[in-house]
Amino acid sequence: MTAIGVFTHIGNKEFRDFIQNLKINANTPIPLHLLYQSPFSTTFKPEIKIENVPFKTRYEFGMYLAQLFERIPRNALMKNEELWNWLVLYYIEQLIPINSQGKREMGEIARYVYNPRYTKYYLHLVAATWDIYTRLGTDSKLFLMTPLNKINKFFRELAARQNMISNKNLIRTVQLLYLEEMKDGKEGIKKGAYSRKKQGNLYRFIAVMNQLDTNYDLYAMKPENLLNLLPAEFDVWKPQKETRRRSILSRITQ
Repeated sequence: MTAIGVFTHIGNKEFRDFIQNLKINANTPIPLHLLYQSPFSTTFKPEIKIENVPFKTRYEFGMYLAQLFERIPRNALMKNEELWNWLVLYYIEQLIPINSQGKREMGEIARYVYNPRYTKYYLHLVAATWDIYTRLGTDSKLFLMTPLNKINKFFRELAARQNMISNKNLIRTVQLLYLEEMKDGKEGIKKGAYSRKKQGNLYRFIAVMNQLDTNYDLYAMKPENLLNLLPAEFDVWKPQKETRRRSILSRITQ
């Protein structure tokens, strides 16, 4: 285990330059010295120990981060880009893994370089994982069941909309519609949930909720009430049996 660090101004600039270079040249060397050497980084205060262990999903990662920072004020963490960028470099082998062709798989820069003033801050693979998990707890599974380096459509579409991601009852409604129990007992996303060709898909749900928001107080409505407001095209997605509906509701509200 090692003490969590934060980049200095110099270290943060070096890290941003590295990510830009890696985007252009997948063979760019990983500057691990930035994590521990002066003048690039210092120890985070209060001192917190961290371990570079593999995580199967962003949900597991979010749970771990929440435990690490449980005593740190939320606002202080949200503003600390030097911390989140340091953590990206620390977990870089999981966040930008090497593919079968021997090259690192990179997405957009916003996934790795955190900027609290940037409109796409919610894409950051570390900060946003912590943010969504600490906001929603077990309700964040729908967004965080991917590997650490992936962002699913639910995350991309709903996390960008504060009126939705901040509404826990709406998020539970989304889970009732699109989350199902798989054969292995684990939870997964129903087939076709993202398909624009299928009625009642995620994008239609967003559009309908935006329409309903003009006439209803969606924050005050329970998942059952929100389900009842949906047009018939969503019937195919609704839990078909009352016992199944209650089972899901019980699990996601624990």
